Amino acid sequence: MRKAGLLAAASLGWLLAAWVQAAGTTQFERCQTTLARVVQQPLLTFELYPRYLLDRHQNPRPSGPAQGLAWCESTLWAQVSQNLEQQSALVSSECRRSQRIPRDYRGLQSYFMGIPNLACETGWFTELTPRQWERVQPMLADMNTLEYDCYQGLEALARGGEIRRSQAKSMYNAVMLSRKVFEKRWETLLQELSTVPREALQEREAQLSQCESILEQALKR
Repeated sequence: MRKAGLLAAASLGWLLAAWVQAAGTTQFERCQTTLARVVQQPLLTFELYPRYLLDRHQNPRPSGPAQGLAWCESTLWAQVSQNLEQQSALVSSECRRSQRIPRDYRGLQSYFMGIPNLACETGWFTELTPRQWERVQPMLADMNTLEYDCYQGLEALARGGEIRRSQAKSMYNAVMLSRKVFEKRWETLLQELSTVPREALQEREAQLSQCESILEQALKR
């Protein structure tokens, strides 16, 4: 029943989103648009959902109907969780342009282990020697985990309330503490790599830094 209800709600979200202009002027409209896309393109969840959270904090906008926004975001978070659990939907999807998006469910699992997807990331991964990969993989896994924790902090803030704000602050402090240890090893590692893999990994680190900066600024409000 829960799954059926969730799918029905998501379908309703898709229908409502069809009435929204692409550039939506309220947070409610932005949420509806994102919900529609994660329903239609579950593999893009790792791209669309973090983007929604970042936009929510970067670009304050009118919320729209309070009850509608609360329903939409609750449905969005539930749909995101469902997408990450549904193997069949992910396996049938194809690799998109973003290097961060896994190709299938196995890729989704390996993402958090720091294992690149060859179909999406062969441009830099194949330039690593076995010895270099032995060092890069655990570091990339650590970065993925830090990035995930950072987005969890943004999600807690988006949900609102003092308890969740406290959770977000704890998440931020944990990420920053781990980052200090991480950076010393990371910079040494990058110096050993050729230009292509070094630049690809620096781009991944920049995404983490962006999330940390937005979370920090959001906590100061």
